[in-house]
Amino acid sequence: MTLRDRLFGLLSRGEASPHDPDERVEIARVPLSQAPLLVEGLRSEGFDARFGETFNAISKMSTDARIDVRRADVEAATAALDRLR
Repeated sequence: MTLRDRLFGLLSRGEASPHDPDERVEIARVPLSQAPLLVEGLRSEGFDARFGETFNAISKMSTDARIDVRRADVEAATAALDRLR
């Protein structure tokens, strides 16, 4: 075992843990005025979509919203969101 292998062994975090398919993942940030309509469109297509307001620290107001879905639905929900826009 070389010094390089030992260093990589010390710095590695081990095996990647499997992802939870029910974990919530953000798929987009949209203007706050569009978020309810887009989320409702995603829900009508069968996705468990939610949105939450984001806070802009510079302007000190909520101007955007983040849309999130289950990790298992990310690809299909992203494609559906692109169609809805």
